[in-house]
Amino acid sequence: MEFMKSVTRHWSAASRERRDVYRHGAVLGAITLGLLLIGKSVLAPLNAALALLPTGAPVSVDSFLVAGSAALGIARPTRDLPITLVTIDDALYAQWGRPCVTPRHELVRLIAAAAAQRPAAIVVDINLDCAETERACATGCEVDDFFRNYSGPPLILARGMYMETVPGQEPRVRTTRTAYEAGVASNSRISWAHTLYLTDADGAVRRWRHAWEACTDDGTETILGVPLRIAVALDGEGSVTQAPPRTGQCTFSSQTSPQHLLILGAPIIGNTQLASNATSPRVLPARHLLDTERAIAESGFYSLTDRVVIIGAIHGASGDIWRTPTGLMPGMELIAHTLRFSPQQLELGTGERSFSKPMTLIAFWTLATMAFALRPSLVVALAGIMAFFGIYVATNSYSRFDVFESLALSLWLFIEYAVVFAFWELFIDSGRYRGVRLLRLLLAKRLRLRDPEIKRG
Repeated sequence: MEFMKSVTRHWSAASRERRDVYRHGAVLGAITLGLLLIGKSVLAPLNAALALLPTGAPVSVDSFLVAGSAALGIARPTRDLPITLVTIDDALYAQWGRPCVTPRHELVRLIAAAAAQRPAAIVVDINLDCAETERACATGCEVDDFFRNYSGPPLILARGMYMETVPGQEPRVRTTRTAYEAGVASNSRISWAHTLYLTDADGAVRRWRHAWEACTDDGTETILGVPLRIAVALDGEGSVTQAPPRTGQCTFSSQTSPQHLLILGAPIIGNTQLASNATSPRVLPARHLLDTERAIAESGFYSLTDRVVIIGAIHGASGDIWRTPTGLMPGMELIAHTLRFSPQQLELGTGERSFSKPMTLIAFWTLATMAFALRPSLVVALAGIMAFFGIYVATNSYSRFDVFESLALSLWLFIEYAVVFAFWELFIDSGRYRGVRLLRLLLAKRLRLRDPEIKRG
C-alpha cells in the first residue's frame, strides 16, 4: 500500500514537472514568435503597463549595461584615437576677468597655438553665436579674418542648436548663426558640426544622433555630428555614411538620421592614471598652451602633434555640464568619449535596426531557461557574468555595439515572460481551462493518460 502511494506521488510530481516544462516552452515560444513577427512591438503590453504608473519610468537598461561595461574596461574603444582635451579652467577664466562669454580674441590665440603644433584635427566646443559684451564689432572682424586666412589642420566648430517649443506645436530643432559665417564658408578647412545630444526623461544623456536637420531663417540645414566630421577629416569622405536626404522639416519626429548608443569610458578629466600609452586621452590646461614660456606644452606628454584636440570650457560658469549614467560630465569630455567609442562603419540605426534579433533571442532564452531551472540568486549572478562576457566578445571581437540594445531588450522580454507565465499559472491552476475544449486538448495532450485529474476533466 505504501509502495503504491509512493509511486503515485512520484508519478504526480513527474507529471507536474512535465506540465510546467510544457507551459514554460509554450510561453517562450509565443513571445519569441511575437519578437520575430513584430519586433519591439511585442513589448506593447509591458509599455502600456508602465504608462499607467503615476510617475515615469526613466530606467534605461542598456545605459546601465553601457556604464558598467565601460567602467570595468569590458567595452574597448572602437579605434585608437589619441585625444587631448585643452581645458579652459577656473584659473584661466578668472585671469580673463570672468567674462559672460569666452573672449573671442583669446579663443583665436588658443586655436592658433594648438594649430602650430600640427595636430590631426581641432574641435572647438565653444558656442560662437553669443556676442561679446565688449569689443564686439572689432573682435568679430578679427575672428572672421582669422577664419578666412586659417591654413592649419581641419578645424571643426560647434554649431549652436536648441529645441524650439511653440505652444500647441511639436518641438522643432533650430540652429543659430554667428558673425563669422562668411569667413568659415570661404575656408574649406573649417566646418560646422553639432554637439546636441539626446536626453531621457530623467535628464541623462544616453544617445547621440548621426545628424540633425535644423530650421534656419531661410529653410533647413543638415548638420553632421562631431564624430562624422572627425572621420571625414582623418579618413576621407568615404569613411562615413552620407547624411540622409533633406526633407525640409525640422520637427523632432521628422528626423531621419539614425541614433547611436552613447558609450562612456573611464573619466578623463581628473583621472591621472588614464594616460598609460600614446593613444590614451590626455588633458592640457589652456593656460599652459597660451603661456609661451612653458615649453612643456610643446613637447613630450603635452605635445599635440598628430592628436585630435578638443578645446572647451570646464569652469563653473560655462554651463556646459551634462548628466550621464556615470555622473556629471563636461561637454568636451562627452565629445571625447563619443569619438573614442563611435562606430564608424556600423550603423546602430533606429527602431527595429538598433538591435540584433539573434542576440536578443539567445539572451532571452538563456535567461528564461536559467530562471526556470535555477534559484533566483544564482540566476542573477550567472546572468551578470554572461552579460558582460557577451558584451566583451561582441564589442571587441566583432565590433557589434548593438549587443547593448539586444541585452536590454532581452531583459524586458524576460519581464514580460515572467508576467505572462504567472498569469498562465493562475489560469491553469484555477481549472477553468477544462471548460474550453481546445485549451484542454493543447494542455493535456501529453498528460491525459498520466494525470488522473486531467483525465477526469
